[in-house]
Parts: sequence; C-alpha cells; structure tokens
Amino acid sequence: MRSVLCNDHKGFSLVELIVTILIIGILSAGAGFAFSAVYYADADRAAKSIVSLAAQARSQAIALNGEDTTKQISLRIFVYDDDYYAGVYQGDTLIAPEGKSGMPNIPNSPIAKYRVTISAGPKNSTETDRIEIDDSYTVDNPVEYRFKKATGGIDSIKGGAVNWSGYCDLYVSGGDDNQLIFVPATGKCYMP
Repeated sequence: MRSVLCNDHKGFSLVELIVTILIIGILSAGAGFAFSAVYYADADRAAKSIVSLAAQARSQAIALNGEDTTKQISLRIFVYDDDYYAGVYQGDTLIAPEGKSGMPNIPNSPIAKYRVTISAGPKNSTETDRIEIDDSYTVDNPVEYRFKKATGGIDSIKGGAVNWSGYCDLYVSGGDDNQLIFVPATGKCYMP
C-alpha cells in the first residue's frame, strides 16, 4: 500500500507561481522608477551646466570689450565618445571648464550621457520642430552660440549645414523637458 505522505508531484503549485510573478512585478516597477529618476537627474544636471557655461561665456565676452582680439567667445555643445560635452571657447581654445589630459580642447567631463537628448528649436516648439544635437555634431563641428563683445548678446548660432536662424532655445530631455531660453539681445540664458 502506498503511503499517504508520499508526494510524487513535480513542479510548482499555482499559489507559488502567482506569488513569484507578483514579486517579480513589484521589483520591476521599482527598477523602472529608479531608471526614470536617473534620466531626469541627468537631464536636469545637463541643463544647469549649460546655463552656467552660457553665463560664463557671456561674462567673458563682456570682459573683452575694448580688447583688440579677433577670437570670439562661444558656447559649444557637441557629442564625443557617446557623451554630451559643453564648454566656453575663445576662438578654438577651451577656456572653461578645464580640458581633458592630452586633449586640451575637450572639457574634462561630459555634461550628460548620450541617453539624454539635447535639441534646439524656436520658443515653445514641439519635438517635431526641433533639431537634435546628435553624434554628427562633433568637437570639430559643434553647435556654437557666439557672443558679442561689450553687450554679451548672441551674435550668431551655427551648427553643421543646418540654418539655425530662429533656433535659439535648447531643450534637454530625459524623462522631462528642460527648456533653456536664450535672450538674443543680452545673451542671458535661463530655465523657466
């Protein structure tokens, strides 16, 4: 006679499977939230870095008033090694922040990983109206905001073969849009 205590069933019970699936679902939801928080933090940090560098570029341009120099002050944004970089340049020389060791014209650290999207567009534009700053904008072909001496206003904006006329504002996206507004007459940049 077979013992009643002997259990020859193989596999998992329905309750065990449901509990396992619930635990996996809860862990997945938490991980998704954590990843979106990282993207948002990266985008926010990149936006604040650009605002700070734009203020430095504007100050440098105003400080050059009266100096006989042909080297214009500019804020350059580009992709290098799958990361976004931004810096203040006088002519082709990086003046802020400090350059990489062995590569003095590339800032020491990126402002954001490439998972963040930086694009330019007219005021209050939608994503379809914007030009994305992608890996075609390199250190040799950056998006460049040039500042006027004396006033610090925006002299011109250039980048590749694209006509950037009217594309004054930047949008830094990573879960949420951070709009950076440049005031052409004064060169001031702020986040609303």
